[in-house]
Amino acid sequence: MAFGQSVIKSIQRGVIAMSGTSATATITAVDVDKSVLIWGGSRFNHATGADERAWNTMLVFTNSTTITASRNSSVDDCQLPFQVVEYN
Repeated sequence: MAFGQSVIKSIQRGVIAMSGTSATATITAVDVDKSVLIWGGSRFNHATGADERAWNTMLVFTNSTTITASRNSSVDDCQLPFQVVEYN
């Protein structure tokens, strides 16, 4: 890599809104073997705490253009911020 050239190819940010047990977000295509998906935490709209399974969320690359969020319960609506960093 030449001096002054960035090791980062792209950065994408978004938020997945969930009202059920799964939801997806579409991103610009990345090489998943050279990318990192960073979960930004969970924000619940009415976090009642009635069902702790709703708090266990997971984000994964489904393919090069899709991120899938999932959880075990749909008690409360939530937002899941994420960031994708693709490296050269």
